[in-house]
Amino acid sequence: MVRTILMTCVVGAFFLASSDATGQTCRGTATGSSTTSAEIDSDMNGELGSIGTGEGRDSCHGPFTSSSAAEVEDWDSVSYCDFDEYFTPSGVVLNYLSISQVIRYRNGDLMFTELDDSQPSWFCYHWENPSESTYEVHTVITGGTGVFKGATGTTVGTGRSYALQNMGASAGKFTSEINLLHHKKHRDGKD
Repeated sequence: MVRTILMTCVVGAFFLASSDATGQTCRGTATGSSTTSAEIDSDMNGELGSIGTGEGRDSCHGPFTSSSAAEVEDWDSVSYCDFDEYFTPSGVVLNYLSISQVIRYRNGDLMFTELDDSQPSWFCYHWENPSESTYEVHTVITGGTGVFKGATGTTVGTGRSYALQNMGASAGKFTSEINLLHHKKHRDGKD
């Protein structure tokens, strides 16, 4: 159940950096859903990851849909989060081990993102009130097609998530810093 929510958190997150490029700061919102998948087990520990889909809009490139895969660390290495006035935790923090995402914009251009290993990406699961669960996800842009061919960048996504058995749903916002390469058109009009 929790692993499913964790993937849901990813569906909205993305975008930044390159030398011969145009820089953009993009902001947006995204919603998504996910389900546990036997296909995702990057650390080969037998714990399942999740696959998810989402949709949203960013201020630079408009509406998008996304497909994602993610996995979090084992329960053995969790810490606690969101303490009350008596220092009693209301949730556990699970850190992401892997994230891969493909974002498709309305014009058909694709953007590819992966987990940013230089930043902590986490999910705080609230066991008593799952609708209060929160996340912060950091990804790097690894390229794409069309305008995103050769693009680099970073994205930070934050929001709330809710789990029910092996399914989850999330809603959040993101800020992306992206650098787009300048492409020259060939005579046939293609990049």
